[in-house]
Amino acid sequence: MKKSITLLHVLEHLVTEEDIQEILQVHGYKDTARKLSVSLLLRFLIMVATHEWKSFRHATDVATAYGLPSVH
Repeated sequence: MKKSITLLHVLEHLVTEEDIQEILQVHGYKDTARKLSVSLLLRFLIMVATHEWKSFRHATDVATAYGLPSVH
């Protein structure tokens, strides 16, 4: 599991929150979600693809073990 958490830290340094906000601003997207922001969604989808989890439902069950917050 430490490899997964390290992966998230590396990705946060490669693509910062400011980079994501700049991309959203360029495309005119306004993030209005309260619980699942664009940056959290990107981290979640990267972990799903990296670990080849069975489904999104399975991903929500194991996300907390990989350093992601619980989502419903």
